[in-house]
Amino acid sequence: MKTRTRVGIVIVSALAFAGGREQQFGSLGDFKLESGELIRDCHIGYRTSGQINSEKSNIVIVPAWATGTTAQRAGQLGPGKLVDTTKYYAIALDALGNGVSSSPSNSSLQPHMKFPEFTIRDMVNSQYQLLTEVLHIRHVKAVIGRSMGGM
Repeated sequence: MKTRTRVGIVIVSALAFAGGREQQFGSLGDFKLESGELIRDCHIGYRTSGQINSEKSNIVIVPAWATGTTAQRAGQLGPGKLVDTTKYYAIALDALGNGVSSSPSNSSLQPHMKFPEFTIRDMVNSQYQLLTEVLHIRHVKAVIGRSMGGM
């Protein structure tokens, strides 16, 4: 069996985000879970706000909580807010299964009960792959989140 290794970035929505950024998706191709199963054509949703500095030393990662989305984080990211985007470059991440990133509800190749079971570790690994292989980020200033996003 061949596994696709295509990765990339797609902007697909006109939904505004703090700083004028839109919903984006990083394509991970077929993403291998810790169980050995694959999420076919896996994509991870994310939004960015602020300006990345030349040293790439001001990046703050903000994962969503269980069933939370990056759209719900918009009010917390911006000048003078939880993540002050005049100082930091915020990357808000949608988790596997939240209905934005690859999920049983939006997968055309593995819909509903055909979608493989995944763990929080799989969620973290997918976000790590998005950051390192798609966005080419090797180091971040901080990771902040609440509930499952804080795990």
